[in-house]
Amino acid sequence: MSLEMVSTVEAARQSGCSYRQVDYWIRTGAVPATTMMTGLGSGKYRQIPAWYIPRLKLLGNVSKLFGIRNGPPVEMMRDLFDNYDKGQMAYDEITVSWKVEK
Repeated sequence: MSLEMVSTVEAARQSGCSYRQVDYWIRTGAVPATTMMTGLGSGKYRQIPAWYIPRLKLLGNVSKLFGIRNGPPVEMMRDLFDNYDKGQMAYDEITVSWKVEK
């Protein structure tokens, strides 16, 4: 895994997700915590590992399938994030599979 870090804004752009989706997933624990950096002004911004980007893309695509902005329950989204490299997950009678990007 790459040690390269990107802003959450850039990760959202590259993954095709909205910044609000990425922020929500981080705040709810669907995506692991990130590094907070102090900005030049009074605010802070996050940086996340670049290897999160394909996982965020998967979460965004699953959210679109469910037809809701932030997707299925947080626990399911975290399972998808954590098990990304497996290429599939089974939930009751439904199996979700995806192409794993390296």
